Amino acid sequence: MYAHGIDSIEIPTAQVVIRLREVWHVPNIWASLLLVTRMVNAGYIVRFDRPTSYISKTWIRTERGNRKGSWY
Repeated sequence: MYAHGIDSIEIPTAQVVIRLREVWHVPNIWASLLLVTRMVNAGYIVRFDRPTSYISKTWIRTERGNRKGSWY
């Protein structure tokens, strides 16, 4: 698969807007993927628990993801 472009994105959540830079646009991929290192470098805290994951900033939860098989 090939990336068709790189840009900044904003992900609105119930609490805040998550902003990430240099995000690759890969239209043929079957899922949305976020690199944990990208999130951490942007100042977010990423935590994985069973069966959920959390993205937060300053320990205030901003987003939660659920586990499906081996994917969060």
